[in-house]
Amino acid sequence: ETQTIHEGGSLPGENPGSALTGNQQTYNKNLPLPIRSLMKGLIRQNMIACGEADERVCRPRHRPADGMVAIQEVAAKYGVARKSLSRLARDGSIASLCIPALVKSPILVNDAEVAELVAEKSKCISGTETSVRLGIPRISLSSLGQADLLRPTSKPRLASRGNIYFTRSSVEELEQRCLAAAQAGSPPKGSVSILAAVVRLRMASSNPWAGIISKIFGGQLTIWRANHKALMYALRLANTGELEGVSDCQDLALDDSGRLTVAEAAVLLGTDASKMGELIKRGFVPARPTVEELRHFTSKFVLTADVAFLIRERGRRCRWREIPPLLRSAGIEPVTTLICNRGLVWPRLPVMQEIENRFPM
Repeated sequence: ETQTIHEGGSLPGENPGSALTGNQQTYNKNLPLPIRSLMKGLIRQNMIACGEADERVCRPRHRPADGMVAIQEVAAKYGVARKSLSRLARDGSIASLCIPALVKSPILVNDAEVAELVAEKSKCISGTETSVRLGIPRISLSSLGQADLLRPTSKPRLASRGNIYFTRSSVEELEQRCLAAAQAGSPPKGSVSILAAVVRLRMASSNPWAGIISKIFGGQLTIWRANHKALMYALRLANTGELEGVSDCQDLALDDSGRLTVAEAAVLLGTDASKMGELIKRGFVPARPTVEELRHFTSKFVLTADVAFLIRERGRRCRWREIPPLLRSAGIEPVTTLICNRGLVWPRLPVMQEIENRFPM
């Protein structure tokens, strides 16, 4: 449909570095000759005007020779979020350069400096990632730092979220020492993960993790290793009673400054994530609750599993399915049912009075 007409020589006033280079113009071959001549003149005038105007786009020859690279290039090279580099360039945390004479110029950053930032971040692990790897709630991680089981470090400059970070080497060392203490072979039948034992014994709110890990290091807990990524899910005990002798670390308080995920809140309440989600849906606790908000809930209500635990603490064997008829016989009705006939929520005050009257210490 088109033919290209080549003219000899270069156009007057043409700038070899402009966006339009060379001396080729394309015309529709079906156009009449007068119109083609008119287009030829208009294009020539346009190219002259462009050659005399300021350039608008940054070209390779504008780039300094001292390792400055466009942000999008260095972000792709190191697998870093471009917005993180832009944030550091805006606040002056890293050196940056923009060609002022150009209308459209990318922000240039130093490749070596970005490489240093990437190396800095690779030596750290955020509190969220550490919690997932260890299977320990984030609010308990600070206490592990106080007990010298983890080494806290400053927030890497490339990190945009989170305020708790640990050295990667300390997290990996804790994992390796715990796994090295595990017995050879498969876990015995009926074994339970350490996290499940903590939940069943209602120990999470007393922050027992530093004590548990110290006893693992000292060989005072017999553990086996199962196939699970999270450490405290993978490490298993012969039975729940193995943890009953572990003393609480009362001087190592929970970090209750932040909000909890559903899973973390469930661990603290001694329930599972599905029932925790129902509590949130029904307005008993807010979404992403704080530790204080969970304490407010437990001051007014109690779950069936907690009632069974409180009765067992008084030396009486009791299964959770025996709790509803026992409390109903005393005229106590549940406030709500979370999932079918499971997950009953009871008013705390009358339940505690009934336990004290029926099962005296």
